[in-house]
Amino acid sequence: MRRLLFVSRHYASDFSQKVGGIFQRMRMLLDAAAASSDAIDILFFVDQRMIDEIGPLPAQASLEAHWGLTTCVHLAPRGAMQHGPLMQTLRALIDFRAQDDYFRLNGTAQFAAVRSHVMADTDLVVAHRLYVGSTVVGAGVAPVPIVMDLDDIEHRNRARQFARSMGVRNSRTGRFELKALKRGELATLRACRTSFVCSSIDRDYLATEGVTNTTVIPNAMRFPEPAVPVPTEPATLFFIGTYGYPPNADAAEFLIGTVFPLVRAVRPEAILLIVGESFEKLPSYARQPPHVEFAGFVPDLAEVYRRATVVCCPILAGGGTRIKIIEAAAAGKAIVSTTVGAEGLALVDGTEILLRDTPEAFADACVALIDDAPRVAALGAAAFLKARSLYERSHVVDRIARAFGENVGTDA
Repeated sequence: MRRLLFVSRHYASDFSQKVGGIFQRMRMLLDAAAASSDAIDILFFVDQRMIDEIGPLPAQASLEAHWGLTTCVHLAPRGAMQHGPLMQTLRALIDFRAQDDYFRLNGTAQFAAVRSHVMADTDLVVAHRLYVGSTVVGAGVAPVPIVMDLDDIEHRNRARQFARSMGVRNSRTGRFELKALKRGELATLRACRTSFVCSSIDRDYLATEGVTNTTVIPNAMRFPEPAVPVPTEPATLFFIGTYGYPPNADAAEFLIGTVFPLVRAVRPEAILLIVGESFEKLPSYARQPPHVEFAGFVPDLAEVYRRATVVCCPILAGGGTRIKIIEAAAAGKAIVSTTVGAEGLALVDGTEILLRDTPEAFADACVALIDDAPRVAALGAAAFLKARSLYERSHVVDRIARAFGENVGTDA
């Protein structure tokens, strides 16, 4: 393949600290692009201020320094609301591209920016998530094929957040917006050559909606040999996430406010460690509950995992698959998760992970593991072996590179 254009809204001038799931998956896509093409152009949609004050060169240099990628980075401005608030609200009821998460990426200037960066030798356009998938499809770049990395199925993600009233308007207006999002997402998927989804569960769901042009690309990690588990004192529960993402914030509050008090009622010495960016946005942070440590961004996660007795994934909404569970398995840790948290991953309940959906059952599982070091070691070892067999990063990058090649020069 001669040239690949990668389009994303997830810009950073410094990629050294971008270790969240979105950026880990982005890095896999770009590594596969480097393996399968001669040249990579990256088009980031950013605020005009970023273009005026920073420009593309810091991101380009950071990608080379920290991710080992030689690319040509371009920046294009996000748009502004094109209608008054009332008209924008009405348009959002019928066209998801007018909704809050999408309208800044779906104006005529954004479509033109995509078209202007499709060169004569561009063989493939890769859209990073639905936010820019709609932009690339709207730009009309045919006959160049489009591959979209969907990651989450956005309308299912929003429906789950809607059910838990997580920042989604719980009103008749919100319900119409959800229907418009579903319609538009399915139409965008059908317009792409293929779309990557995280699991067979997502693939099978989309097939029931008449979308069959999907490819399963799981999230993945590098799997070094795990450290020999050492019992930690005091017992430490651990959760990691980016708390600007509502499902992570919701899970953290559920863990801090509902599950952890049940654990401490039995094991009062236990510690809960909350790691990740934007922790200060959590309501619990202002309360500073006892025995809860808010660590923020941690550059050396290996040290944090060594501290952890049990890794928790109490996700109650969201989509895709949780890289945090694969990461914990790669560290050889015992994991307690909700069913939604482990959705799409092939870890077996009771053997490689513990799945518990009520606060009481979740807390009981954590306490049982705190009291059973051999069980902790056995669960962690089994999770490591299963996850390494399925989610080793180098194998998944090879799979993505093959998928890119297969979608160049084939009939739509």
